[in-house]
Amino acid sequence: MIRTLAAQIKEYKKVSVMTPIFMILEVVFEMLIPFLMASIIDDGVEAGNMQHIYAVGAVMIAAAFCGLFCGVMGGKYGARASTGFAKNLRQAMFENIQTFSFASLDKFSTAGLVTRLTTDVTNMQNAYQMILRICFRAPVSMVCAMTMAFFINARLASVYLVAVLLLAVVLFFIIGGAMKYFKQAFPKYDELNASVQENVSAIRVVKAYVREEHETKKFKKASQGIYDIFRKAEQHVVLNMPVMQFTVYGCILLISWLGAKQIVQDTLTTGELMSLLTYCMNILMSLMMVAMIFVMMSMSIASAERICEVLNEKSDLTNPVNPVYEVPSGDIEFRHVRFSYHKESSEAVLHDINLKIHAGETIGIIGGTGSAKTSLVNLISRLYDVTDGAVLVGDRDVREYDIETLRNQVAVVHLHTCSGYDCWTAAKEAEEYFDKMEAMEKKRRGGSRTMNKTALKALFINAKSVGARYIGMRLTQTGIEKPEFHITQRENFDKMFEYFMKVYDDDLISLTNREIKITGIAQGNTFEDIEFQLCDVGVDWKQPISDAIEKSYNNMISETPPASEEERLRCEAMKEAVKGMFLNESRTAAEARFIFDNIEKYEELFDICMNGDDIEFKRGLIELQRLQNEYILREEKDE
Repeated sequence: MIRTLAAQIKEYKKVSVMTPIFMILEVVFEMLIPFLMASIIDDGVEAGNMQHIYAVGAVMIAAAFCGLFCGVMGGKYGARASTGFAKNLRQAMFENIQTFSFASLDKFSTAGLVTRLTTDVTNMQNAYQMILRICFRAPVSMVCAMTMAFFINARLASVYLVAVLLLAVVLFFIIGGAMKYFKQAFPKYDELNASVQENVSAIRVVKAYVREEHETKKFKKASQGIYDIFRKAEQHVVLNMPVMQFTVYGCILLISWLGAKQIVQDTLTTGELMSLLTYCMNILMSLMMVAMIFVMMSMSIASAERICEVLNEKSDLTNPVNPVYEVPSGDIEFRHVRFSYHKESSEAVLHDINLKIHAGETIGIIGGTGSAKTSLVNLISRLYDVTDGAVLVGDRDVREYDIETLRNQVAVVHLHTCSGYDCWTAAKEAEEYFDKMEAMEKKRRGGSRTMNKTALKALFINAKSVGARYIGMRLTQTGIEKPEFHITQRENFDKMFEYFMKVYDDDLISLTNREIKITGIAQGNTFEDIEFQLCDVGVDWKQPISDAIEKSYNNMISETPPASEEERLRCEAMKEAVKGMFLNESRTAAEARFIFDNIEKYEELFDICMNGDDIEFKRGLIELQRLQNEYILREEKDE
């Protein structure tokens, strides 16, 4: 595992070596400061030697700046090395995934691969940075501090040694309890990613069958699983701090008490006591860092194992030594084919299949879900290898061909079906629905048109799939000129759908003991848009604009006829350009109402345009935009 991961350091070896060097130098400079401080107190402050204080103080400042520089450089090189290592890991994993056969992909779920490429690699990046920085810094700092403490006073330094041993034992049990939970956390991430992936990829189906609540519960369960695992792990890890603080303050009390006695006995100086207390903090904090390294490593080891599984996975489909690079014909033959997805499986998916398909033939393979239809087709392009027997394309075993050549000649299209409702039926009904809507627009103000049952059914399906909040219907009763609007909220879609499918007969429907026709249908997210779509005036706002442009064009042609065919074509081109400018835009309900209420202003604007006055046209366009904004604001205020 270590060799597999180390191979991905590549061009970042230099910065990976420089990082620990700078971290060790930083520790060395830090360890000098307490020693120099003791000299200032003993030989400078107590002796009243200001010259010594200035000299040693200058050395302390220089050591602090040197330590700062080394720390900054260590952080810089550590960040570069860890991010580069993570980049190489992702690249190597992605490149290897591209070579996977379907059998290899079956071992890893899509969500699992995503987790490995993101969360696991991020854990390895953090762990690698900690190894280069903290893992070198903490042990060196602890050893240097312990050495300096024993150099100053071996008797008092023995307190540190006992405390370190006791603390190490306690931390060992704490970390051991946390590690088992961290290993359980990453499969939970796979479940969470799978939940998100399934919900997003099938969002239309989820909305169509109103399964949002189910998907929310499913995601919440996966999220709760991760929360529970990490909560249990943190219940162990959180003990680090109180144990560490108890040990630190216990050591400080013992060192202060025993050191005070030795100062009274003139076997220890005040400066040496201060240095010992400083080294106490360095030693115990270094041990705390080591403990956190072990926690991080326990998480990263699980991630490292999952990453190595992907890096070490090799496709079981390989090119032959001397591959064939040409497929002579499209003949396909199965000879005593037996296939199972797992080599050690005792039960095969396909048993003794013998089938011959000549080039140009169309074959339909019929069977229930799970009857191995797809498995059979996948063998032709060698997405899997047969367990026994042979699959021939162009009278040659597919295992003799170059894989890329074979797959360039054999095309496979996989169909992912919708759950609960046949996608083909829904697509055909939706297509018919939109055809009906287009026919309604063409027959604007041309009389009522009764909506048939298929279009109505498709409307409900489409509205649910796109997440519409309302469905509206225009109901026309014989003998009454003014139509009625019937608007259904989303929570009542299923109930109303069942009702209309039961009683609607493509002509009349009995609603509250009245004979009515459904002459308009619409879907949307606001009452205003629904009502506007169902009004005759809202069916096609583009028509009056187009009519106005045609009117201005005809006026121009009649007043100043084109002198040549070329000039007439230029005028035609200008007309089409103006149409494209105004008709290709989308309009809200309020904007469309403004057009109908102010069509005369648009006609004046088009007259200016056709006369070739660009400056006046731009001014008129700006003025029309201002009027439209005021119109919309006024409507919103009235509401």
